[in-house]
Amino acid sequence: MRYMRPMEQRLVIRPSSPAQDSPSSNSGGGPVGIQREDLRMYRRSFAEQHPVILGLCVLFGVAFVIAYWPVFVAAGIAYGAFLDARTAVRRRRRRQGEDAAIAARADYEHTALMCGDAWRGTFGRYEPAPWWRA
Repeated sequence: MRYMRPMEQRLVIRPSSPAQDSPSSNSGGGPVGIQREDLRMYRRSFAEQHPVILGLCVLFGVAFVIAYWPVFVAAGIAYGAFLDARTAVRRRRRRQGEDAAIAARADYEHTALMCGDAWRGTFGRYEPAPWWRA
């Protein structure tokens, strides 16, 4: 069904003339009056054309997985470890950037406070933690 087109565009049959009735003048490759592109909607998938070959491939694939299941388990564990390590590296890099931004902002606010900028207040953007959380 992947080649289906709207009904008005599916099959274009042109009136044939005596000159077009000969097979040598048919450039479309199909019956007289039908273009090659119009035959695409009749094409079947590989599974529809070769069901026995596909069934044998599935059978051998299942047998391969059953025979070598420890390899697939080990590969799954290794892939999970790789994803975990990659996530840890990304998280660490993100935290490093956030820590650097907080440190830069704290340095700027401390410098402004030392220069007499009262607008920043005593503690800058962050008030000290309450004594019961410290």
